[in-house]
Amino acid sequence: MTRFSKQSLYAFLDQYKKVIVKPATGSGGAGVMLVTRKAKSRYRVQRGPSQHTLRDKLETFRYLRRKITTPYLIQRGITLVFRENKVLD
Repeated sequence: MTRFSKQSLYAFLDQYKKVIVKPATGSGGAGVMLVTRKAKSRYRVQRGPSQHTLRDKLETFRYLRRKITTPYLIQRGITLVFRENKVLD
């Protein structure tokens, strides 16, 4: 896994359709976000039951930075499990 940064987010979004951004320390699923590349450089960020569609990588990075208050990691997207309204990997 890689530490979350603007550069790592851009690199992962260029390489993978789905990216997971999650706290660096175990959080029991709290704070895990799924970023999915959509058509025409649009991205969808899913955090629990809420979803936001953003128009480009920069807007996506800025949105994520507003949500992140502790060190985060980024990894290739995988199939997620939902348990008690929390996203687990």
